[in-house]
Amino acid sequence: MKYSLLKDKLIFQESYNWNKFHDSDPKISGPLTKTPFNPLEGYEVLYLINELMSIWKFDGAQYAIKLEKMIKCGITSEAMHQREVRDWVKVHWLDY
Repeated sequence: MKYSLLKDKLIFQESYNWNKFHDSDPKISGPLTKTPFNPLEGYEVLYLINELMSIWKFDGAQYAIKLEKMIKCGITSEAMHQREVRDWVKVHWLDY
């Protein structure tokens, strides 16, 4: 069974902005690209976590929680794009 993180399960949900996006917006849909990533935008964080869980075939809340903590604590720049965040997580996975 594939685990999918929901908004109400985010640890830091109160600290994110929750602006609405169109379902087809590349910030929250499709494959990870060079689309800018905003670590303060909840729907972008939620999308990225779920996309990484799918790409790496993670199945369980513990992985989603770890990904959220990594993004929240490690991605402080809004100048990264989705693929850069993915690559950063991959490099720093054992650091968290």
